[in-house]
Amino acid sequence: LYNNYTEIEQLFRLAIMHFMNDDATGQMQAVAVFLEICARINSLFRQSLLQDPSHNYGDYYSNKIKSYIADHYSEKISITQLAHLAGFSENYFMNLFRQYVGMSCVQYINHYRIQEAAHALEETTRSVSEIAMLNGFDNISYFNLQFKRSFGMTPREFRRNQLEL
Repeated sequence: LYNNYTEIEQLFRLAIMHFMNDDATGQMQAVAVFLEICARINSLFRQSLLQDPSHNYGDYYSNKIKSYIADHYSEKISITQLAHLAGFSENYFMNLFRQYVGMSCVQYINHYRIQEAAHALEETTRSVSEIAMLNGFDNISYFNLQFKRSFGMTPREFRRNQLEL
């Protein structure tokens, strides 16, 4: 932590040195250094919040993302979108999500979509391909594979079993 603050202090000194130049280039360089300082302080702040045991910010961010997925599961969702929504880099976001949810973000999205699809298979007479598309799967083969991994049977078999109950 001390090294981070020392680096920020050095950046401040560099920014002031650039700012003292009366030319436009020096002033632009000073602005660039100040932006770097802001980015580093923001990163340090986020890291300290996530490591603070008195606040459960990891749960806050994972719940925020899970809520977004619940509202948009039928649409195309990218890791880039979700990381941006949380305000983290993609790698940091993926690691944080796995830490707090217990599975990767892609696994969670697929799990959520499959659960919604299973409910639709039970409650509607829509075709399997239509249900797949309405639940965010644009590839029926991938949908069938994910469904079988989750339920141990194909969507058609699942529906047949539900009708027999």
